[in-house]
Amino acid sequence: MIMELYYEHYAQNCKDRYWEMEEKSLPYMIGFPSVPEMFEFIEELKKDGLVSVGTNRSNRHLLVNLELKRYGVIYRACGHSRIGDRDYTVEEFKEEIYLPWKIKNGL
Repeated sequence: MIMELYYEHYAQNCKDRYWEMEEKSLPYMIGFPSVPEMFEFIEELKKDGLVSVGTNRSNRHLLVNLELKRYGVIYRACGHSRIGDRDYTVEEFKEEIYLPWKIKNGL
């Protein structure tokens, strides 16, 4: 998720054409009713091989990048671009995104 912030501001801060050629990879954002429920879901992500890029126990939003197999609870990053700029509930994310991804990847 740190790279997503980097990509979002790279065009403003650099003058060469690297920004135009580099592919972006944005995360999904999932909102949870409670922090313990979020950490329960994190355990599921870990079992499927995703790795953490940062945690913050005071935020109930989880950023998940399935393409890069990583997740993070990064307070400032939650306000930046994400796929569809949409906040998923955990149920929506599991049904619409995560389960199809798991099936596609044989998990």
